[in-house]
Amino acid sequence: MRNRICLSVLLITGLFLISFQGYAQIATITKFGEKLASELIEFVIKKGGKELGEEVITKVGKETIEEISEKAVKELGESGAKTFIKELGTKTVRYGTSDLIWMVNKYGVKQTDGILKLFGSLSDDVARAGIQFARSHTDDFSKLISQYGKEFIEAEAKHPGLSAPVGKLLGKEGVSQMKNLSRDQVLTLLRNESKLTNLSPGDKSKILTGLKNSPQAILETIDKAKTKNDLIPMLAKICIAGAVAVYAIKEFSEPKPLSETTSPDGTKKTEYSSTLTSQLGEGINKAVEKIGQGLFYAVIIFSLLVGSGVGMFYFWRGLKYNNSKTHNHS
Repeated sequence: MRNRICLSVLLITGLFLISFQGYAQIATITKFGEKLASELIEFVIKKGGKELGEEVITKVGKETIEEISEKAVKELGESGAKTFIKELGTKTVRYGTSDLIWMVNKYGVKQTDGILKLFGSLSDDVARAGIQFARSHTDDFSKLISQYGKEFIEAEAKHPGLSAPVGKLLGKEGVSQMKNLSRDQVLTLLRNESKLTNLSPGDKSKILTGLKNSPQAILETIDKAKTKNDLIPMLAKICIAGAVAVYAIKEFSEPKPLSETTSPDGTKKTEYSSTLTSQLGEGINKAVEKIGQGLFYAVIIFSLLVGSGVGMFYFWRGLKYNNSKTHNHS
């Protein structure tokens, strides 16, 4: 009986200590979270101005900021949370909006930490466009960013509202190519959606290569085709033409071996035919050489003419002077 009582007392004491320890830990997290929240608000007011500070307090709320800070402490530890909250405050001031703090509440601490790093690799204007997109597409933003990366935000900044449809049509590389296209070109691409849906990987690759190297030409080709069945043979022709061009360039630019000789010491020497580019270079060099020679001779002839002209002038002047002296003596 006595043993049971002792065991019960020990059990109750243990549970009490565990509960007390847990409570103390929660209290510590809460206290540190409140401290970080206050530091964040103070930093925004000090660096971003009273208006931005009021926006943060009004739109997000001090309690929400404290909750965010507590989550950061739980997930990242005190040191990690401090770094995260500092970065959050810096970016809030930099972009001039409280929406970044809202994003933590929406997407969580760790995901927002990744988003902040991503925004840091972009220009401020592009990052602001990304924040606006996140605010207006709360359910899609996280998925689209994980799927397409920063290229999506860059494309969205240049072509608002068109990045997601292009991504659905041509994938990540298609989104990446949007920064090289005008809005009219992107709209042309989307206008021909029926021709570009469910293309084979090879045909899609031809489209993407065309958008990268010659966007207007490939878009005109897509636009001319009445259906997908018309487009595929046209893409094949473009591919063949490209292959022929590459072959021609390779054929005329790469030297061909003509003969191979072996010296007495065993060293092999191969003579190559001159390429089109080398022939062109040789022709230019010869032309320059001829022009140089011509200029050289022209300068010599000009110098001789000028010299003889000057000599004749002084000779004539001397004769005239002598004649005048003779006339005076007479």
